[in-house]
Amino acid sequence: MPLHHISNRAVILTTHAIEYQAVRDHLNNHQEEMHNGSIYESGYFQTKTQTWLVGIAQVGSANSTAVAAATERAVTHFQPSVVIYVGTAGGLKDVQIGDVIAANKIYGYESGKANISFEPRPEIGSPTHALEQRALAEAKKDDWRERIKTDTGKRIPQVYVGPIAAGEKVIAFLHSETVQFLQKNYGDTLAVEMEGYGFLRAMYANQHVDTLVIRGISNIITDTPKTDNITHQFMATQHASAFAFEVLAKFQTNKTTISTPHTSYREQRADNKIRVLAVFANPMGTSRLRLDIEERTIHNAIEISKHRDNILLETRPAATFRDLSRALLNEKFQIVHIASHGHGQGLVLADEYGGRSQINPTVLQNLFQEYHETIECVVINACHSLEQGSLISQHISYTIAMDDALDDLAAIKFSEGFYDAIAAGKDIEAAYREGIRHLQEIFPNMSPLPRLIKKGENLQEDLERQNSETEFDNTEPIYIQNTKALVGVAIDLSASMKKSFINQSGNETKRLTSIQRAFKELTQSARQGIQAIQTEDTATEIDMFVYAFGLQTTGVCDLLSLWKASQQIITSDLIDTTIQRAKQENQQRMNNYQGLGKFIRSIGINSIVNLAEGFAQKTMQQQIRKRIWDEVKEKVEIRALAIGSTTLALNELTTWWNDSGEMLENAEGLLFGKSTPVTEVLTKVIARFESELNLKEKGTQPILILISDGKFSSSNPLPLAAKLRAMGVTILSCLITDKDVINPRQLSNQPLVEWSDDARIMFEMASPLKESTRIETFLLSKGWTIYPQPKLFVQANHSDVLEEFVRITLGHLENPTAYRQTHNQ
Repeated sequence: MPLHHISNRAVILTTHAIEYQAVRDHLNNHQEEMHNGSIYESGYFQTKTQTWLVGIAQVGSANSTAVAAATERAVTHFQPSVVIYVGTAGGLKDVQIGDVIAANKIYGYESGKANISFEPRPEIGSPTHALEQRALAEAKKDDWRERIKTDTGKRIPQVYVGPIAAGEKVIAFLHSETVQFLQKNYGDTLAVEMEGYGFLRAMYANQHVDTLVIRGISNIITDTPKTDNITHQFMATQHASAFAFEVLAKFQTNKTTISTPHTSYREQRADNKIRVLAVFANPMGTSRLRLDIEERTIHNAIEISKHRDNILLETRPAATFRDLSRALLNEKFQIVHIASHGHGQGLVLADEYGGRSQINPTVLQNLFQEYHETIECVVINACHSLEQGSLISQHISYTIAMDDALDDLAAIKFSEGFYDAIAAGKDIEAAYREGIRHLQEIFPNMSPLPRLIKKGENLQEDLERQNSETEFDNTEPIYIQNTKALVGVAIDLSASMKKSFINQSGNETKRLTSIQRAFKELTQSARQGIQAIQTEDTATEIDMFVYAFGLQTTGVCDLLSLWKASQQIITSDLIDTTIQRAKQENQQRMNNYQGLGKFIRSIGINSIVNLAEGFAQKTMQQQIRKRIWDEVKEKVEIRALAIGSTTLALNELTTWWNDSGEMLENAEGLLFGKSTPVTEVLTKVIARFESELNLKEKGTQPILILISDGKFSSSNPLPLAAKLRAMGVTILSCLITDKDVINPRQLSNQPLVEWSDDARIMFEMASPLKESTRIETFLLSKGWTIYPQPKLFVQANHSDVLEEFVRITLGHLENPTAYRQTHNQ
């Protein structure tokens, strides 16, 4: 049966091979398919009234994030209207081995707040209403048992529609702490498993797709820990898959029928129909957009029109840039509708692994340029999309975009009016006006409105205003208001940190130089931002202490105290005396070159002499600085210890980071030791936060940024990092590396297989990223990929990556309201 004749498509996901086979046995005409390296199988499931094309995938037992990513990939490939997760679970109450549970909700029981005790904050995943209702209806009947492929015993299995709990722990013992926790906080839970919540979380962004989790009970959690019996596993998978296919057989989907790229353009274009491609992207970790309502609105506008047979709608849910590109490659569309988040520097789409990334505006412009002959209109229903729309409008006859934030309901109402008019046979300009009328029915005073941009239209003045509101660079002010923070910095200065890495110009820069420049830009930006919004009523205090670890003698040192000590000991008199002594010692050596200099000048090569003399002078200055530090370094170390702890306010910090480069370069005789005592520095950081926070106002936010290339020489630092986080310290962790990291600009939510042990340790030390639109907007504008619930960890192999990451140390303190006010003045 040709693929484009199948209107119903489903995906069934499994965890283990035994579950996969049980599902596969219900399908005919199996065919292997590949998508971006993932291998799937598909087959047909036929009933008396309908035929389903069913894709099946084994995602493997994994954490919820990995399951979510695998789910996204399968949905992207098959474009289904139904997705069901079929697997096994451990029974907790009211069920027996072989029974089936269709989950009406799944508790993500490991979510909550780590306080003195863990405070559960339940995250709940739910199936779609239509599939839950169908499961309830079929659970009351016996018909589903006829689909069981193999006789599994004398007992008649039952179906329950009820709650399941999901977490990343394997539970086998009734009196385990986890079971007691579940019984206390989620007492209605019938069973426990591992993957269901991650699955439903992924499908949350695909609400146009009906979803359900079905589990067969393979073991009962009892007083005595037991392993799963293979016979019980087989029974559970047979029953769960049988019920899943009964639900599918009786389910009538009302979702948008998706035309497939396998249908040729010549076949579909024969009747001169208008083709609309609707691309929806609401990646996990971004604020929720009601894209399911927007899709249904477009679909309904077409369905109720008397011209509905003249319009074909094709949708791409959870879309990546690759999905958009492939759709345009395989079919010719007249209208392309993109609904997503926008941040001024580009649109935010999903990536192949469940994260989010900002698409370079020029890349999207070039894509539409390629298809300008057939595309008449591009609709961008996204905030701050005017610049992107302006670029596209250089090639496309009509582009609709927004030069400000766009309310979710306003986007839906505009789509309603626009597609009502398109379905009625109106042209683009008339459809735009109809969209505006529908929008203004709900938002009569909305300003600015979506813009209709005609090909070649000049929007320079509007673009300049939008860019002033949304552009970022590393030196832009950070607007912090009415905030108090204590920032700790721990910098690895062991021998391996003497290396260099690439900077923006393609040249090599010393790692220490890049670190110094990054903090110089950070403190300057924060000071500028605070001064710009400072009033008599505001009270903002940012203090910082800095530890260096991995030094030659002391191991760990307060870097600000070291600087104070050097200022006290290396006086102008000492410098003058050392210079005079060095000049006397070098005078004879310089005299030896004077005759050669006169000879070279006599033959007209003055530049060589000038270069040599300049080089000699610079070399002598370097030797003098090194000589001074070699002579006084022991005294400086002793004085630094006597000074004790030094914490500086922001104004002083800006000056210090600006001047610190020379001090750090001259003090090389103290730096770059053989060990990397990370636990020693974390112990000092803990004591420092404990002592200083006691002296500061309540509500002062503690922050630590750790910069190291790993190679830790001491014991496990993770318990100390956990203690810091329990104290409320936000930890940013930066691994300096010279490895060729494929995509260093990313905030991940789990370690990758190829990561080093150092990367894994520093990832685990980091705190999760709190919801902060400004940080996310800044990083996305720099080309970063941000995964759902990521940690504040990066592997920096380039000075730019380091500087961008250091900026967010204070970036998450920024006041969005103050930022907008300064840019709207």
